[in-house]
Amino acid sequence: MSADTIIPLHEYDCMPLLTTIFLTILLKYDRVLDPEALRKSLIQLIDRDGWRKLGARLKQDAKGNLVYHVPAAFDESNPAITFTHIHHDMAMADHPLARQIPSPTSGPGKERPAVVLDMAKIAPLTRRSDAPHTMAEFIARDLPQLELHVVTFRDGTTVGISFLHSLLDGMALGGLLSAWSLILHGRADEVPAVCGGGDDDALSRLRHLHNAKAQDDDDDNNAKTPAAPVAYKHARYVMGRLATLRFVLGRAWEFFRYRQEEVRAVRVPGSFVTRMREATLQELAAAAAAEGKTGESSSVKEKPWVSEGDVLVAWWSRYATLQYAHRPDKPIIVTNAFSMRKALAGTLLPALPRDGGRPTVYLANCVTGLNVYTTIRSLTAATAQTAAAVRRSIVELGTLEQLAAMHALCLKDPRKLWKMRFAGLPTAHMAIFTNWTQALFHQVDLAPAAVAGEGWPEGQEGQVVPSFVGSHMNSRVWPLRDQFVIIGKDSQGDYWLSGTLRKGLWANIEQELDKERL
Repeated sequence: MSADTIIPLHEYDCMPLLTTIFLTILLKYDRVLDPEALRKSLIQLIDRDGWRKLGARLKQDAKGNLVYHVPAAFDESNPAITFTHIHHDMAMADHPLARQIPSPTSGPGKERPAVVLDMAKIAPLTRRSDAPHTMAEFIARDLPQLELHVVTFRDGTTVGISFLHSLLDGMALGGLLSAWSLILHGRADEVPAVCGGGDDDALSRLRHLHNAKAQDDDDDNNAKTPAAPVAYKHARYVMGRLATLRFVLGRAWEFFRYRQEEVRAVRVPGSFVTRMREATLQELAAAAAAEGKTGESSSVKEKPWVSEGDVLVAWWSRYATLQYAHRPDKPIIVTNAFSMRKALAGTLLPALPRDGGRPTVYLANCVTGLNVYTTIRSLTAATAQTAAAVRRSIVELGTLEQLAAMHALCLKDPRKLWKMRFAGLPTAHMAIFTNWTQALFHQVDLAPAAVAGEGWPEGQEGQVVPSFVGSHMNSRVWPLRDQFVIIGKDSQGDYWLSGTLRKGLWANIEQELDKERL
């Protein structure tokens, strides 16, 4: 009998926060899908070279370090995934939970932004009833890392995928779902190359590039004095022990006072985002012109530019911090979760394809936080400037040099919380944003699994993509409030967000959203 392949968890994946968070994504399809076709195609993907880590069991070695045990073969005794299927012999509109999932073509949020769903109410559609809730349960029950929970109705299907965050981040999940779709379509030869599924811990070398770059420059220039490493541009915000303790105690006190949390989904009309971005660009251009930074002879490159994601983060930050509206000088940290894949491509990760082909999927966590420091007054009065600050943080801090400098200073060992240093302000409130738009969750086409159902004859051609995508992160160790995910843009062009706040705050946001006009 062949032995398991043992793969040490990467340093980044071992972060204490990631090993205690469950990440769940729910995709609703308005077609009946064949559960067995979904199961078999996902297992076929996981059984490919480079992808087999996804079918591993989480263990601890003799020293207490986390390791993956990948079975030599996936079979009934060692399944690649935990698969469950439930069928309800009724239409989705008649089911007490499924009918709460909003339609992409009607309902709240089509005319103006609106809170449209309490994610906790549809939890039974996302995971099975006996699903694990802690890393210890995964280890004790010898469970696969990935869970696939399919619920079918007469006229539709919900597909829930769950895993410990230590396995994947959002962009890696996007690569997984895209590859799954290719397998299902019989296009296995188009599945992209993959890395991060073995014991080569590329990100562990990131902090070492900081001093290495200075040494390389020194060698190239034959300088008599060694070149100084590139300074981390936000080094002045890195807190010492007392400041960190003050920040942590402040957060702990808030969690103690307000223990309950609520998760909601928000729809933002695409037309609203377009108008908001246009207004932002106009305001930034006018401000730049007034400062003499641009003029009629300016090149296009010099003109202000922000993405729809930048604008969404800036706009929603006002609502994310609404409880402090009466304290205009309250310091706020807007943290943007930044995928480092593109910045590390060609150095620590495979280079991006020059022909526009599919990039290599890095099958692990590869995200860091880029901060914007502001106040309630600025968030309320200057959305355009906040959006510009978000973009500036990406441009200035998202380079290989800055990422290496930040990791050298703050993340000497990501596995140990007490060895980390945090950038921030001790009295600040932090709102954390993740943008999954580029993961293309709303484009996961499962058409080959579609079967006959109410209103849909068998064999009907065309894409079968989700009409709704929702996400939820939960942890029994860490409070996850003040975290927001921009899930992406649906087929109608509308954006979807989900977020966690302490109980009671969403009601205030709903009232304020009713006043939103643009």
